[in-house]
Amino acid sequence: MTSFSWTYPVFAVRHGGGLASVQLESADGEDRFALAIFTSEQTCLHFLGLTGIEGEPAQLNNDHEFAMLVSALKKPHTHVSFDSEPVGDEVNAKWSVSIADLLENHLPWSRSPWNYPVFVLRQGEGYASIEANSAEGEPIHALAMFTLEDLAKAYRDAAKETGEVDAIDTPPMFAVLLEQLVEATAVAINPTADAGVRTAKTCVTVQTLLEKYLK
Repeated sequence: MTSFSWTYPVFAVRHGGGLASVQLESADGEDRFALAIFTSEQTCLHFLGLTGIEGEPAQLNNDHEFAMLVSALKKPHTHVSFDSEPVGDEVNAKWSVSIADLLENHLPWSRSPWNYPVFVLRQGEGYASIEANSAEGEPIHALAMFTLEDLAKAYRDAAKETGEVDAIDTPPMFAVLLEQLVEATAVAINPTADAGVRTAKTCVTVQTLLEKYLK
């Protein structure tokens, strides 16, 4: 099988101080292991029942979390196996893929610098934003974006803004929103407000976000 698809969440097995793996066959005698990943909590619990491993499901909610976990694996972990149902010495997985292949070809939104959902303040037909000037004196219209719902609510209260907190669940949804907001030239990440002054430590141009993280 050269392709395989899944929807989130997926599950690893937290076991002791690490994560459960299955041992792969090796033609050269070197030990190779695959991280065991499951496409549902039910298949994860089924694996625990088959193997007798004492562990518990660990939920992964998006490409970003999945990629962070897989990127931290070291040899002899070389692969990821999905929905393993071990039979004797056989892994009996629905799909196994090398770590390199998984990261390069199957986790398209892993480059995101934050988890989803992210949050914005919807105000009528528009969204809360910050007006400022660049170092060169050019006007900046920055959409206020928050990585946590509580941060969006705290900003709304501190800035005495109005509006509803909207969740943006995926990078493609965020890309569509930014492309529709033709007036937005940047995104202010987790802005704060104090005594009527709105500031953001991080502000990224819309073009950079679209090209580097959302496309």
